[in-house]
Amino acid sequence: MQSISLWRDYLDFVKENDPSIRECSPAGISKARDLFECALTAAGLHVSEGNKLWEAYRSFELSIFHAMDEKDNQVCSGILMDLLAVFSCSTS
Repeated sequence: MQSISLWRDYLDFVKENDPSIRECSPAGISKARDLFECALTAAGLHVSEGNKLWEAYRSFELSIFHAMDEKDNQVCSGILMDLLAVFSCSTS
């Protein structure tokens, strides 16, 4: 099983040091999502610590949502509700 703390450190490092992710460009968001998916595939089902990866992913998605302007929020609200439903099911 992959190390949860190693994945978290790697994800934090990339978020801080990759300008496209830090600036939330479309390519950066896609890259970050791909990295989160890799982390979740590798270790997201870890019994005692996998939730830390899910929480980091949820936090990332919420930060993107809060950075959008009102018009974007209206367009994306359905997608956000779907994401929140998935994440709320995973923490129950």
